[in-house]
Amino acid sequence: MTVDLSGTTTNWTEPAGTAAGDARDRPALMDHRGETVTYGQVGELIGALRDSLVRLGVRPSEVVCVALPDAPVSAVAMLAVTDVAVCLPLNPTLAPAEYRRLFRLLTPRAVVLQRRLSGRLRAVCAELSLPVFDLVPARGELTGAALGEGGRTSPVPAVDRGLMLATSGSTDRPKIVQLSRDNIVAAARATATAYGLGPADCRLSAMPLFHVQGLVGAVVAALVSGSSCLVLPHFDPDLVLAHLAGPRVTWYSGSSAMLAALLASAPDDLVPGPALRFIRAGSGPAAEDLLARVERSFDVPVVTSYGMTEAHQIASSPLPPGRRRPGSVGVATGSQVAVERSGRPVREPDVEGELLIAGPNVMTGYWADPDPDATFVDGWLRTGDLGRVDADGYVWITGRIKDIINRGGEKISPAEVDSVLLGHPDVVDCATFAAPDALLGEDVHTAVVLRDGHATTPDEVRGYARDRLTPSKVPKRVLVVDALPRSPQGKLRRADVAALCADQLAAG
Repeated sequence: MTVDLSGTTTNWTEPAGTAAGDARDRPALMDHRGETVTYGQVGELIGALRDSLVRLGVRPSEVVCVALPDAPVSAVAMLAVTDVAVCLPLNPTLAPAEYRRLFRLLTPRAVVLQRRLSGRLRAVCAELSLPVFDLVPARGELTGAALGEGGRTSPVPAVDRGLMLATSGSTDRPKIVQLSRDNIVAAARATATAYGLGPADCRLSAMPLFHVQGLVGAVVAALVSGSSCLVLPHFDPDLVLAHLAGPRVTWYSGSSAMLAALLASAPDDLVPGPALRFIRAGSGPAAEDLLARVERSFDVPVVTSYGMTEAHQIASSPLPPGRRRPGSVGVATGSQVAVERSGRPVREPDVEGELLIAGPNVMTGYWADPDPDATFVDGWLRTGDLGRVDADGYVWITGRIKDIINRGGEKISPAEVDSVLLGHPDVVDCATFAAPDALLGEDVHTAVVLRDGHATTPDEVRGYARDRLTPSKVPKRVLVVDALPRSPQGKLRRADVAALCADQLAAG
């Protein structure tokens, strides 16, 4: 059995297919304590919550924010909102000032919270006179006062029912991605197809539900493939390791920082569970040495992937008998990939430029986009990533357009420097960034997190780089930090690294 998440409202909420009579009782979503929501219950809960939303006055094209803890019932609630209107999942741990900035940018019709939780957000809603609906998980319903007329988000979203996701960034005005239900389903099915997901599979997810990978890539991909998803409340290395050693989980996906944390916490006598068949590395580049160590420790293939909020997964290295090519993020999975040259998409092999994507999983556009013509090129979405596609269809990322360091006219990719330094045995995490230079304009600097108990010095890390990079790419300074700024899903906030290192830079 699968859950059909496309087409009409009825198909969105009802299990589809003609599987065996007991298929409705198969697990769809689970939590770390063993609580399970079956396929039949998914349809019933979405239907009940949908009815609550309609009764409370929610209509298509209205934006409803949802700030709930990561749990199966929270994922179901988000899908229910998407059935009626436009769901904007929120990080429930934001500071009040961050909520205020978002709500002044985009005023939602209502905010869904859980009783006895989200006290800070509830206070912000009261301050801004935003209606609040409370989720009652045990009854599968929403409570609150019915909405009156007016109060719609302006401008009206481009989708009448679907998702809006705020992209991770450091500005006061984040880009807000608009995904139709067709986009969501196409993205989820692309993931399911890439990895051959079926009823025997169970994904372990420690990604937050307000992130595209947590909701679309984990939960919805499970539902459209008839598999299951174990939703963790947060990333905890010991909890992840316990489930990876259990009997049910068949695959797990994490950032390079998460995978490094698993290796640091894994016991020497780690025995992976009998069902585990692969691990995926995503949310940014990962060193080949790290991937090899994960493969040795868990005795399963590790695939790399490339994605973004605007489309979810774009490319992935294939599972065996296909092979991972070191340095590549794999082949296209769901999107077509091209390169921008002279203002048009080019699909010739080994042409380097900004990567463009097109396909049914690609967003309809950004909400209130001031310059949509700059977002798309002939219908292809600009990714902001520099790269190329080789003759075999493998995608190679060479840098971010905005991250490129202009060192006296020479353009240097921070990602390239990072990938080299992550091979150092004592470097756990690193981020290369530009710092002002009186002669060159900008020069290369790198912040590193070193392994506990290390004896490595910054000069030794520079020496490691000097042996492996051209002189212009060797960091002028290596700065040791306790941790790097990362989003909840593990994505590096490179724009914040210079500020983190400001005192060290000023000290010379």
